[in-house]
Amino acid sequence: EEPGLYDLGWDQYKRIQDLYFQLDDPIMHDPDWVESESSGFFERMFGLQLPAQERYSTRDFGLALRLFRDCGTPRCPDEYDLPSELEGELGISVEQFMAMGFLSMYDVRASVDGVGVRGTLNLKSLERAPREGVFWCTPDAWEPFLKRVVCTPESFRACRSRKGYQVDDSTYLPFEFNPLMRFPLVDVGYGRFVAVDPDLIAMRVTWGLYFDLLEKRGKEFSDDFGDVFSRLVGELLSSVHPPEL
Repeated sequence: EEPGLYDLGWDQYKRIQDLYFQLDDPIMHDPDWVESESSGFFERMFGLQLPAQERYSTRDFGLALRLFRDCGTPRCPDEYDLPSELEGELGISVEQFMAMGFLSMYDVRASVDGVGVRGTLNLKSLERAPREGVFWCTPDAWEPFLKRVVCTPESFRACRSRKGYQVDDSTYLPFEFNPLMRFPLVDVGYGRFVAVDPDLIAMRVTWGLYFDLLEKRGKEFSDDFGDVFSRLVGELLSSVHPPEL
């Protein structure tokens, strides 16, 4: 825990919490908001909920592997092989892609002789990995991975300035797309990369896989994906409660 300048008592905490939840949503400034589509409001509201005090990025790997690799091929309405489609898009298997993300996430949290080097990753460490026992970390794995999750400062700015990623009304600025969600590693030259937030790497290689195929196939993919997701939810529910007879 990082100490603050002042002790935060319960009354002060309650006051801050209340101020947070009293913030207006942009929908309130729409004169027709009562009749407007409400789903966007709820998406923003859920997305801005106060996060947990501790972040456990690693727990997402298990669920994402179960969903994107192990859920099988639903037969309703048509057979759909999600792992095969993802592998064709990524150029490597789902497991390899997530493994590279896991390795990168913890590499950027490493230390050298007790000195933290948080946020940095370089090709030399990936090339050295097989000699240190990480035999699967070869160019066949990390080249497709880096190609999909890395941007340069120039490409970051280009992505950031795309019309579809900007809002016209400054009221909605908190909801603008952040390219770091798609490219959590920034290439700073000479085979070196910087991760502004290592947890974004975990997000990108787990739940971010959904958007790799959504961007490719659009609504057609979301329909197919719905069957896979329904199967996962059913399996999770039945694991804690037996199905009704």
